[in-house]
Formats: sequence, structure tokens, C-alpha cells
Amino acid sequence: MSAERVPPYSAEAERAVLGAVLLNNESMPLAARIITEPGAFYVEANKVIWWAMCRLHNAGHPVDHVTLGNALKDRGYLDRIGGAMVLADLTDSVATVANVESYARIVAAAHRQRSLIFAAQQVVARGYSCDPDPEAVDAYLGESHAAVSKAATAADLGERQYRWDAKDLTAQVWGGIEAVQNGDTSGRVQVLPTGIANVELMRGNLVIVGARTGVGKTAFTMNVARNLSHATNDWALIFSLEDHAARYGARLMARECGVPARMLQRGRAPADRLDDVLRAMDKVNDLPIHVIDRKGVSPSWIGREIDAFTRDRGRLSCIVIDYAQLVEPEPEDRRGDKWQFNALARTVRSSVQWAERYDVPVILVSQINRPDKSKALGPPKRHELRMSGELENAAKYILLLHNPEAERALGEDGRDEDTKQVVDLRVETNKQADGPRQVRWCRFDQALMDIEDKDAYSPPPEDISDETAF
Repeated sequence: MSAERVPPYSAEAERAVLGAVLLNNESMPLAARIITEPGAFYVEANKVIWWAMCRLHNAGHPVDHVTLGNALKDRGYLDRIGGAMVLADLTDSVATVANVESYARIVAAAHRQRSLIFAAQQVVARGYSCDPDPEAVDAYLGESHAAVSKAATAADLGERQYRWDAKDLTAQVWGGIEAVQNGDTSGRVQVLPTGIANVELMRGNLVIVGARTGVGKTAFTMNVARNLSHATNDWALIFSLEDHAARYGARLMARECGVPARMLQRGRAPADRLDDVLRAMDKVNDLPIHVIDRKGVSPSWIGREIDAFTRDRGRLSCIVIDYAQLVEPEPEDRRGDKWQFNALARTVRSSVQWAERYDVPVILVSQINRPDKSKALGPPKRHELRMSGELENAAKYILLLHNPEAERALGEDGRDEDTKQVVDLRVETNKQADGPRQVRWCRFDQALMDIEDKDAYSPPPEDISDETAF
């Protein structure tokens, strides 16, 4: 970095964090949830002191002037930081121990700034040395996006609690009970309703929705996302890598006004239903749903968009990627014959990280391999998911949709969308592939984007398997 410019940091905030820990050891876990690495400190001495504090705290030892001084001395670092007087002076920098989390956030924010500046400088330097060859420039652009995105979306785990005592766990459960009793399912409830009887999704899990062509997996997933956002009042963020966003608007309005989605898409709403359409617009306008329709995007691009959206709009109810096999590979994944598998593997790994970081279900819509025409079509199996290995290993829930009537047709254009068509919905838990399997049937109106749960529809009894809840 240039000598004329000092990177962003706050010496006062850094010293205040360290001093607060020395004054009150209960400040240590509060600060450690926000400052997740010593590199967050810019001043070298502060970086070393924090490293030593973390070692003492993780070993279960108290952190005070004596233990800290001995720890630094044993490692030969005490003189390096300026001696014992530096430790003694730290407590003079603390206005109040109660503000330690605020001090820590200033330190963490400055660290993110420096990381982004460093990444941008690398991008500039690489740009001057890059050959003006189309392939080299494409690779440079991909590497640049990845580098900047990684810095901009650096995990800030301090904003989410990840260490829990038993009393914290019970408080979370009770908080969810109180929320439901009060009619508020936003925030602390970990199990989210999909709108289908006995089919619920857990926060922080990867979910796969798979179906053959023409079954309506995108429309079905849109309905689930709508129900999740409505239940939590948090944003459903949908990445449409194939369809234009306008199709989602028509699907959302169809359920509210009773006019088929395809008619709305074509601008052919009946004259006597225009008032219903306008009322549907008012309802849909209030839904916390956001659609990003862009093709040819990579996992790093998607991650950057998620981070920017949450910073601007707030919490999420779910993330939907429609569909997984359309996510483009990062430049480093394009090499070799298995680049498609590498791209999907990175998408799956990234999705697991997003689910954990944002504490929401991440729904990957997936294709099913084309069936052998010599065999009769039956309900799809998990191994038929396209490039299924990565998907099966990482997913917590796999929803396989089967619509015999639709799959006998030549595709979505070969059937009447005004006709209600039965979707065979199978929900499996990946880690219990050999255990009880839950099968649910529902009636899904693909014209009006509506789901009727099992209580409103009696499925063929011979197709019902073990319904033990998992």
C-alpha cells in the first residue's frame, strides 16, 4: 500500500476492545463473535495481543494483565509489542466496557475496508499485466469478480450467535413458541411452513427441488418461496437464470386474482376481471419477494448480489436459484473435461455456505436426467438428478415432483394450463436414505399457482408410503 495513504483503521477502537477485555473477561466472547481473526487489527502490537487473548480464552484461562503478560513473554512477544507498560495503558482507552461490541464492529468494518482495497489493488495490477487476448481478458474479468466478491462478502460471523449454552437453546425454543402464539413467525422460528401439509423447511439447510421437463418445478418453487416470505415477512430472494422476471409477476398475480398466469403474461385478462387483477396487484406489491433475472452468472457473482441485497433490504426468508445447472463456472473451474461437474460442485458448496451464513433455506432447482424412452415413466429417483452426486451429498431435503399427466405431454406448451394437475411430491432426508421416507400428495393448480394440501385431496392409496415425520 502507498506510503502516502494510510489504510482505514481505528487505533482508538482497537485499544478499546483490548482494554475492555482486560477490565472484564465477559467482554471477550462478545468481542470474539464479531472479530473472528487477529488480522482484523491493523496495529501489529494489537494484532499480537488479540491473538494471545484468544489463546488464553479458548484454553479456559482468565485474561488479565498477569496471564496475558506471561503468555506473551513465554512466546517472546512481550518486548515485540513494547513491554508490559503497553498492556497497562490499554485499560485507559476504555470509556465503558458496555460498549465493547460497538468498538469491535468498528474494528471489523475497517478490516473489511482494507480487504476490499487490497483486492482492488490486485485487480488493477493484474489488469496492467494482462495480455489483450480475449481468453486472457475473460479469465482476468472472472478472477477480478471473484477477488472483489470474496473481499466484499467476507463472512461476518460476529453478527450471528454461533456458540450456545443449554439456557440459550431453551430460550430460542421458547422464543419461537411465543412468536407463534403472538402470530409472529418472523425472526426466531427455525421451522418454516411451505404451504404443504407436514412439509416444512429448516433454516440453514440446502434444499433440492427436482422434476422432469414440463412438470412445473419453477412454478412450484415460486409458490413455496411466496409462502415462506409471507410466513416470515422476510425477503425471498430468487435468482432466475432462465426465465424473465415478468413470468414470476404473472405467477404471483394468478393466485390472487384467479386469472391463469399464461393469460396474464399475454395481456389477455378478461375485461370483467380487470378489477380482480388490480386488487391482485395491490396484494402482490406488498409481498417481500425480489427476483434477479440474469443469465451466465457465477457463484461468486450470486454471493455478491446476496450480500448487497441483505445489506440494503434486510433479512431473508429463503434463497432460490433456478436452476443449479445453469450457474456458470468460475474461471479456475473451466479447465479439463469435468468443468460442468466442477461448476455444480462449487455452486452446491456456496449454497451450503449461504444457508449457514444467512440462516435461511437455500433452494436449488435441479433438472432430472432425461429418461430412457424404452422404460415407462415413474416417479423420479434421487440418483436421476442431473449430476446427482454433489446434490445428494450436500442436501438436507430433496423434493422430487412427479406429474404423470404433464410428463406424458410434449412439454408445458402441450397441455391446457387451466386444468388442475396432480403433483406427486416426495420429501426425503439425505442422511436417512435407507430410513423412513415421507411421501406427500397435493393438488397443484399450475394455471393459478396454487397448492391444495393433502387434507383437501385424497391421493391413490397404493402410492402412499411411510408418512413418518422426520
